[in-house]
Amino acid sequence: EERKIKDINGVIKKLHDAGIYVIARLTVFQDPILGTKRPDLTIHDLTKISSSTPISSSTLWLDNHGMSWLDPAAREAWAYTAKIAKDAAARGFDEINFDYIRFPSDEGIENTRFFSWNENTSRESAIRNFFQYLRDELPNTKISADIFGQTTVTYRGDMGIGQVLEDAYEYFDAVAPMVYPSHYVKSFLGFENAAEHPYEVVRYSMKHAKARLEAMS
Repeated sequence: EERKIKDINGVIKKLHDAGIYVIARLTVFQDPILGTKRPDLTIHDLTKISSSTPISSSTLWLDNHGMSWLDPAAREAWAYTAKIAKDAAARGFDEINFDYIRFPSDEGIENTRFFSWNENTSRESAIRNFFQYLRDELPNTKISADIFGQTTVTYRGDMGIGQVLEDAYEYFDAVAPMVYPSHYVKSFLGFENAAEHPYEVVRYSMKHAKARLEAMS
């Protein structure tokens, strides 16, 4: 069921009148709406494409939730995201929070086909370029980023999704590592199951995140 706020401006005003800081969360590359409307900007599934089946909304690659993903290097998709963010900022949101700002990581990624991302370019570079684009397009807007929690302790590489903690620090006003213990590898910190040790996982992650931020200042 699709639910929409009919008077978003009125809701924002009501929240502001109550002294509430209002954040708009915007999902970016996981996007089933634009994906079906603009297949040319979307990631496709190699197993669905053939000489007799050109790319279309029926050949999209879908994640574990049945969602399609935009190509993280598609500049038109970047512009689409920036337009939405600018509209939200103009309506009075105090902060725009960007989520799913990464390459997909679900089962079946070996079958992905990109039409904008040049695979000779690293995923890390593609995502970093997007971060910089957002900052350039929204110079006077407070923006924040949701990133994988395990990026806080990944010092080499981008976890295969393009996210590097320092890149997020450089371009966003606030960074929210999603340090859900259930999303870490089970053997993290030598535990049999990291999800059963939330205190240790969160404390270790935030300690490293803080140290890395201080190292940049």
